Amino acid sequence: GPEGLGTFKETYIAVIERTRAETGAAIVLHTPNAICSSTGEPRLSHLSAYRDAILAISAKTCVPCIDHYAEWAANEESGSMHHWLADGFHPNEYG
Repeated sequence: GPEGLGTFKETYIAVIERTRAETGAAIVLHTPNAICSSTGEPRLSHLSAYRDAILAISAKTCVPCIDHYAEWAANEESGSMHHWLADGFHPNEYG
């Protein structure tokens, strides 16, 4: 939930820093996919805040980020997103 956002950011940055320090791995961040508005609370109200946090972390750490959330959310109104999700949350074979 929203109360965990600060810890999420700190932990995410620590993982990036540790990965950089200990490996030569390429790092790419990605935001979660959007979820159907019909799924309701509790995830719906704070998912975009976590997406924004990931984008901010990407900018702060100079790590590229794929913004799945934006693409999926842009397709909710057309109905496409509903076909991409198995249960309103998790991508299926089309998502």
